[in-house]
Amino acid sequence: MFLAHKVEIPKWERMADLSQPQIPADGLSRDLRTSFNKISFWRCQSTNSRDESVRNVALALASGATRIVGFQLVFVPLKDLAIGGFNLIDSPGRTPFPPMRTFHLDVTHLDLTRWAELARLVGLSVKNGSHCSYSQPRVEGLLVDAFTSGDLEIDSLNREIRPKIEALVAQQTNRT
Repeated sequence: MFLAHKVEIPKWERMADLSQPQIPADGLSRDLRTSFNKISFWRCQSTNSRDESVRNVALALASGATRIVGFQLVFVPLKDLAIGGFNLIDSPGRTPFPPMRTFHLDVTHLDLTRWAELARLVGLSVKNGSHCSYSQPRVEGLLVDAFTSGDLEIDSLNREIRPKIEALVAQQTNRT
């Protein structure tokens, strides 16, 4: 089991030596932003972007966005967080994709020490290749497929992305 989190992989790839505390500040301040001393993650079974559980994480994130953009996911082994003594609390995921709401959790009670250790684990996952990318066209495809299959209601999407998805669905319908 893995915990997935949206990050910008290039920021993490610049780490010089994981044995030293040389974690890029940009990775921390943007990718591991906290709210009330907690950070959001999604459970998945694999690190393979073709795996259904990983696609569902990507769909949960994309369907809740205000813009359709590509993004990267990093996968931290759940066992590493458990061994590290992190406090993991199930919490309902804020996503228009209902099946994923129960696959969300927060890493809570973070202080500087725990936050830095979490950053080290994220960096190690990046270094080990435990990440994947979703291009903008791939994200669009996920959203269109979810809408056409009935897994996602168009009204549940953010107002800013609805017209784009409706146009893509219309294009796909005209082709068939």
